[in-house]
Amino acid sequence: MSEWLRSQTRNLMGNACAVSLLLTILTCSPRSTWQRDMSEWLRRQTRNLFGLYCAGCARFITNDLVKVFHTDLYTIVNLRLVPWGNADIVGDLIRCQHGEDECDLNAIHSCVIHLWPDEKTRFGFVRCTEEQRLKEVPVSSEEAMLPAYLSIIPLVFSPKSSILRSTLDIECLHLLLQHGNETESLNPPYEYAPWVVVNKQPLKTDYEIFVKYVCDAYQGDPKPEACNAQSCSVGSTNRKMATKIHSGCYAEQS
Repeated sequence: MSEWLRSQTRNLMGNACAVSLLLTILTCSPRSTWQRDMSEWLRRQTRNLFGLYCAGCARFITNDLVKVFHTDLYTIVNLRLVPWGNADIVGDLIRCQHGEDECDLNAIHSCVIHLWPDEKTRFGFVRCTEEQRLKEVPVSSEEAMLPAYLSIIPLVFSPKSSILRSTLDIECLHLLLQHGNETESLNPPYEYAPWVVVNKQPLKTDYEIFVKYVCDAYQGDPKPEACNAQSCSVGSTNRKMATKIHSGCYAEQS
């Protein structure tokens, strides 16, 4: 972990509070603004917890979770991600499973998720990061990372503006600690990354067919076309999943 993260963790260790919503299935009510109190209309909850350097998480985000925005599924989903994975708090330090770069990216993503109100933009940034990590581009290589981000994200500020400098902001670490507290508070407990929960039900190894669970939870009529499409393919998907080796990242893995 960077020296800045080490020093700021000492100041914030006792201040983390839980995050209540991570990914949500809507009812027939209209989509709300980001600032609105969502408790008025949210009745289905889905959670996705991930670690930025877990290859299974990267593949899930880039290949599967992207379906939310590549189909009309986004019309019933309000997506919020929690970057923590198998990180841990040891004394006055945050220790990430895959090293210092993972901690730094977790902090960056915590700020991006908090500061950007548009779901598609937030997810696009996270997905872009995961794609670069699958290519094994180090987070310290700004020349390699920034063009990839800026090529797909409609930023209204320059590469050297507040989002990238926000890793130096104490709020980023505070948000990261919130994500850790939420992960550790899950009941039933979190087991590995990615960890997806729909309406308080962990999907466990079924996380790659999360669309089925989202569509089953949605009670509106008509359902999105994405739900009709997935019902035709879920049988073959289930057969593939039955023989697939689970690719998630457990805490004891490095």
